[in-house]
Amino acid sequence: MDTEQKSSAVRDRLIALCEALELSRREFSISIGRTSTYVTSLNNDITSGVLNDILITYPQVNIMWLITGKGEKFITPEPTDALFQHLKEENKELKIRNEELNRELGRLEGQIAEMKK
Repeated sequence: MDTEQKSSAVRDRLIALCEALELSRREFSISIGRTSTYVTSLNNDITSGVLNDILITYPQVNIMWLITGKGEKFITPEPTDALFQHLKEENKELKIRNEELNRELGRLEGQIAEMKK
């Protein structure tokens, strides 16, 4: 039972980390080389291999926070300079535009399929 509570805490911290990184759970899971459902289906303690992959992909993450919940999520605060903020905002806008284009692509593919019938 203690293991379940511990793994739930680690899963909760992974979810909080995804939110802080502005990534979906799926995007985060894939970015660390795991299945798209890794974060949401974590039932056991996190392995050292996963921790290593997180550290390599997201070096700003405080691994001790992820394991224990103590301290801050990130080792260093996020940069606040104007360039970083601009790039962050631009990235958000590009993600939204990408989603719009993917929906449009799906709609057009549906139209093509209808025309072929």
